[in-house]
Amino acid sequence: MIATSHILTQLTNRLQSGPFSIGQISVTPASDGRVELRHQDDGGRPGGELESFTDPCAARGIAQYDAEGEYRPLKGSPNLKAGWRLDLAGPEEVRIALDIFYPAALAVWAADCGGRLRVVPLSQTLERQTGMYRYARTISPEGARELTRRQCLTGCSRRPIWSELPVHEMGTSGDALPLLCPEACSFFVAEARLVAKAEFEAKATAAPGPAA
Repeated sequence: MIATSHILTQLTNRLQSGPFSIGQISVTPASDGRVELRHQDDGGRPGGELESFTDPCAARGIAQYDAEGEYRPLKGSPNLKAGWRLDLAGPEEVRIALDIFYPAALAVWAADCGGRLRVVPLSQTLERQTGMYRYARTISPEGARELTRRQCLTGCSRRPIWSELPVHEMGTSGDALPLLCPEACSFFVAEARLVAKAEFEAKATAAPGPAA
């Protein structure tokens, strides 16, 4: 477990280095110590055109639904709505807001910076599954790779460093604070179960019947 004080120190140092992005959010520190958070798509818009908040917990309402009003169960989904800005007092408020937008992302980043991040291979995650999710263990390697490309590389802002896919497929940006995913989430496991079931049914259908 990474202490909150250590996360705050890392974040303070990063803010002192200038603006950066994390996921779909631009983080811009000002000379007076305040920090602005806004959606990257609103980068060129005047602040007066955006809905403004000064409470970091306002991030909860912003992150809850997408632009169409649909609930966002996976906070890493790249469908964070635009049209807002958070004017925050400093690193602690930034930490609170970012923890709401991307739960545990700062702790994972701080652990990685300190060489303390534990990455769990997909095989270990699937081996722990029980009940109806135990069938996820049987997903083929290619099925797992295709699911990772579809659900993680396209459907989530976090980088699945537990995957065997090459790093270049995951995408990076020079001024970005990385959103790292050290272990496959429950959403991935649930989908892996469905893929494994489809693979099994396909094999059963293709298998030759008994000789007449």
